[in-house]
Amino acid sequence: MSNQRIAYFDFLRGIAIIMVVGIHTFSLSYSDKLPYMLMRQILNCAVPLFLALSGFFIAKKDLSTPERCKAFWKRQIPTVYIPCIVFSSGWFLLEMQFSKLDNLPINIFNLVFCGFSIYYFIALIIQFYILAPILLKYKDSSTALIVTGVISAICITVVSYILYVKQLKIGLIFYAGPCVLWIFFFMLGIYISFHRQRFSLPVSLAVMFIGFVASVAENYYFKTYHTGGIGIKLSSFIFSTGVILSLLSPKTEKRYKQNYLTRIILRIGEISFGIYFLHMYVKLGLEYLYFSNNWFLDWCLILIISSLIILISKSIFSFKINQTLFGFR
Repeated sequence: MSNQRIAYFDFLRGIAIIMVVGIHTFSLSYSDKLPYMLMRQILNCAVPLFLALSGFFIAKKDLSTPERCKAFWKRQIPTVYIPCIVFSSGWFLLEMQFSKLDNLPINIFNLVFCGFSIYYFIALIIQFYILAPILLKYKDSSTALIVTGVISAICITVVSYILYVKQLKIGLIFYAGPCVLWIFFFMLGIYISFHRQRFSLPVSLAVMFIGFVASVAENYYFKTYHTGGIGIKLSSFIFSTGVILSLLSPKTEKRYKQNYLTRIILRIGEISFGIYFLHMYVKLGLEYLYFSNNWFLDWCLILIISSLIILISKSIFSFKINQTLFGFR
């Protein structure tokens, strides 16, 4: 893979992690402000984009034999699971300090199965690592892409009904952690990896625009007649599909140029995994230190502080410690 392409995909990871931090610093108090609400709908494509990028790169691996699969799992799963255990341990201790002993079983479950904070994504990506050899067998199948799309569409419709209509309180790991909810985006990344030229950029942009309008409308519907609707929903999945197809288009990649802003985003993308693990701790610390009613200020501060912590850690500890224990790459 050329240096230009590596830089572009790091840039995309930077965009995705910036959006993730934006999601987690968003407050419901902002939802009545139209510009904030519109921005929040755009951010819903963050996780789908990450999954599509993961699928895109895993598609290039040879997992055709049991030996290669085992080697892949042995190499990849610990690189995401060990840092998750390390960072989950902090949430485990905090939870045990403020909860009853009766909650010990659920806290152990959350520690082992990535249920604390927003670490469901680690459980999710491990599932896709395990499924990758099977999914790669259908890398050329548009039928498989459609089938996974139908599966994800059904799952997100059910999840939206449970969360926004029935208003049931369910842990993030239980409704967002199962791979069936997101399987389309991982499969889309695999498919695009081999068939990038098949997708028209104008059509992709049209899907993105239609999905965004529908996402705003669906958010308004749930907010007016039920509750919630800011986050994931079927329309945001359609929007995310358009975003992924547009960003992974060869025409878009060719237009990528390095300048001051894109280099900053690229650098953020290079340490995106560490920012993912850290930023909720930074958010918690900021909430104790000061009160801000400015979403964009909090957003920037959390990104900056998380990045600085990673850079300091990399200057103190060895590369192996940073990568193995903390996920700081």
